[in-house]
Amino acid sequence: MKQLKIVHLMICFSLITLFFTGCSTVRITFEEFVPCELPESKMEDFSEQYLRRDTTVIVAPFDTQGIQPANVISRSNLATTITGALEKYLSQAGVQIYDGNESKKQLLIDAARKNEILLDTQSGQIIVDYVIFSRLNSFDIFSEYISEYDKKNMLTGNIKTYPPECKYTINFFGTIRIYDGLTRRIVKSLGVRKEEKYSIVTQGQCSNSCDFVISMSRKNAEEAIKKARLDIQYFFSPNAYVREMRKHKETNQYIVRITCGNKRLLTKNAIVSFYSPIVSQKESAQPGSTTHQVKSIRYDERTGTGKLTNYIDDENAWVILDDPGIATQIRKGDLAKVQYQKSILNYLNLQ
Repeated sequence: MKQLKIVHLMICFSLITLFFTGCSTVRITFEEFVPCELPESKMEDFSEQYLRRDTTVIVAPFDTQGIQPANVISRSNLATTITGALEKYLSQAGVQIYDGNESKKQLLIDAARKNEILLDTQSGQIIVDYVIFSRLNSFDIFSEYISEYDKKNMLTGNIKTYPPECKYTINFFGTIRIYDGLTRRIVKSLGVRKEEKYSIVTQGQCSNSCDFVISMSRKNAEEAIKKARLDIQYFFSPNAYVREMRKHKETNQYIVRITCGNKRLLTKNAIVSFYSPIVSQKESAQPGSTTHQVKSIRYDERTGTGKLTNYIDDENAWVILDDPGIATQIRKGDLAKVQYQKSILNYLNLQ
């Protein structure tokens, strides 16, 4: 037991060291950096409205097909409960929930299932960044009937009679998968589990489909998603774009201004990845119309990374590049993805 405690202390110390050394904001003196040339990327002909768009997500309907007990799952509205909870936590992270009509939404969900890019067929622009697929893998309900019984208080000698009750154990196990429309693949998969015990006084036998079980089933599902919310929220980051670059007067250090500030950052302990876009033209024809050119966009592998500095305002932030060599690869209009880091309290399960 003593050795186990020592191991736990060592792990905590390592996490604290990592947090304060590897994830802290880099402090710079802005006046030491001077403007330098930043070539335009192939994004220059895309609208400013597109460049400033928020990360947009579709939450596909929660899949419960083939899972029993079907009547409990249906009556407790697990599909609506899970979908609603996911949308709520995504909105809290500053993510835009796609609000297009249902037919277009379904087309985009189908495209994600086929690992296709999530483009608007008319404008050729990306209108959805991610699709979240969630599925119920198993949902088990166990019950135990406890008869009325007496219990004596050893201090006072008083005897208390406890009424009969039903004790229920509900196990929820689901999977959440995040499809990235830019890379056209599943980029994150989470197993979501929750086991909870509930009890209720009863005068009859236990029923695994009674109103109490229906209510607790819904609560169990909500708590399962709430338990996973940090992993979901910290995965997402807003789309930001490169606007300016500066070089240190004396050293070979570069900083880059991106269009993401305090209004959209969840934490200052962030790492930024840069991606270069490729814009291409392709012919497309709508039924009953003539063939026309449609502009599409995809992104190369990331060109490099950087760390957030102490220069942040509401709309912008300055990032120092980890490798000065990537300064020659970055262009104005390149994509910058802010990857949020968990706080030390999150790592220690204190939040």
